[in-house]
Amino acid sequence: MADTFALVITMHDEAENVTKSIINARENIDACFVVQSGNTKFDKIVKTLADSNFLLGGTYELFPDLSGDYSKWESAAQNLCRNYALLFSIARGIEVDYVVAMTGDTLLENFEGIRFIVEEMKDKVVALGCMRAIGQEFHSADLTLEDMESGKGGGRIQGMVCDFQAQLFVVEGAFIRDLSAFTEIDITNRWCPEQCLGDAFMKAVEQIKTDSHLLLAYRAMNLQYLFAKTAYDFDKGVKFNVR
Repeated sequence: MADTFALVITMHDEAENVTKSIINARENIDACFVVQSGNTKFDKIVKTLADSNFLLGGTYELFPDLSGDYSKWESAAQNLCRNYALLFSIARGIEVDYVVAMTGDTLLENFEGIRFIVEEMKDKVVALGCMRAIGQEFHSADLTLEDMESGKGGGRIQGMVCDFQAQLFVVEGAFIRDLSAFTEIDITNRWCPEQCLGDAFMKAVEQIKTDSHLLLAYRAMNLQYLFAKTAYDFDKGVKFNVR
């Protein structure tokens, strides 16, 4: 039986990009959910979702853009973590094999790369396929706003941590349903959404250790499959930072 997929997208104003991604993916997905940080829906996204008539649903929701409430260094984590938590809460309510998560500035040109990632996840027995910028230095959680404003950032080396990039990742559907994975994403580092996502994943993993039934179900599971070990180093049917 063919795998089933839901596509979830967090966006700001990337209407053209999001529309293209949905159109390019719709023959391969069974549901699509979009959450936008903003006040006005884009008609082309509304129409595309309606025309696609996804078997397991297609929704498009607006929530306030938090950029005005936080500094420019903090707003990315605030918007992204809230939106992904909302999206994964919706996705948890449907039965799909995999959830593909992406930001609005990621363009899906075709589904080739997603299927490649999923086959690798199966082979490696993992619940999460993701990108990590190994060797790069991100901002550490203990930095203050004054540090950021004065250019004293950094301090969190990507390597022996579970941080991963928000632009594209794939999560096994059962992992979401069993553990409510990513349905609550704490701001554990206000400067670094990559850490917030990694910590949310590890929070779900920790639940397995305390439940004998889950421990049995996930006894062979490894943690993450990295389909890219440097930033955006993946080009199978996908482009990043498209505006």
